[in-house]
Order: sequence, then C-alpha cells, then structure tokens
Amino acid sequence: MLAGLLPVAAQAGECAIDAAQGREIAQATSQQRQAQGLNALAMNPQLTQAAATQGCDMARRGFFDHKGSDGSTPLRRAATAGFRACLIAENVAMGQRDPGEVFDAWMHSPGHRRNILLRGVTRIGVAVVPRRDGKGPWYVMVLAKPC
Repeated sequence: MLAGLLPVAAQAGECAIDAAQGREIAQATSQQRQAQGLNALAMNPQLTQAAATQGCDMARRGFFDHKGSDGSTPLRRAATAGFRACLIAENVAMGQRDPGEVFDAWMHSPGHRRNILLRGVTRIGVAVVPRRDGKGPWYVMVLAKPC
C-alpha cells in the first residue's frame, strides 16, 4: 500500500482512501467557512466512512452520482456508518488532480459552494479515492449536523 493511503471497509471489500488529502479538503472547508463568519467543522470518522462508502462504490462500479449503486442516499450511508444526522449535504467530484483543484471547482459551483457554506453543519467527513484503471480520483465530502 502506498504511503498515506488507508484501507477502509466500504460496502463489500476493501478500498484505499487518501486520508491526508481528505484532511486537506476538510481544513480548506473550515478555513473558507471561518472567512465567511461561519463555524469550523470537526472531522468525524463516521462521516468519513460514509464518504468512503460512496467514493469506493463509484470507483469500483465506474459511475458518478450522489445515489449509491444500491440506491443509498447520503443520509442512509451516514446512518449505516453510525452517524445520526438532522442535517446533511454531500459534494462529489471526479477527475481533479488534487485537493486544491477540487475545492476550487466546488467553490465556483453554486450548489457545491452552498453546501460548503451551509449554516448549521458542525461535522465533516471526506474521502479521496485515488485514480484506478485510468479513471478518477473520486472525491466525496459529507457535511452534517448530528441529532
């Protein structure tokens, strides 16, 4: 396994995620939120697992969507990972070269920017699934407020 990649259980089987890149995106999100007068977000392992589930599913099955191949939603994936959310949002991206590029793309997309600056969320989980078979990488960010 390459340095910086962590195996995670995501649906059936193992999948590697780049934890350092996930933390970089989470940090950029908190910095952007604070610059707009909003609260920073705390990393949450259950939300990271929910993000990894979707990222690994997309990488394995070659699709790109908020809906999982099993019909799951961000709320259901968070609940399956053990997080009870009263408010949840998800950003997905594919193909950007690095965390800076994906974060910039999200900030220039009205819907993704709205999620990043969503009032009320306090937790974040991010999964970055590296390129495989000439596709990717896949990026999934889950922002939530626990109940």
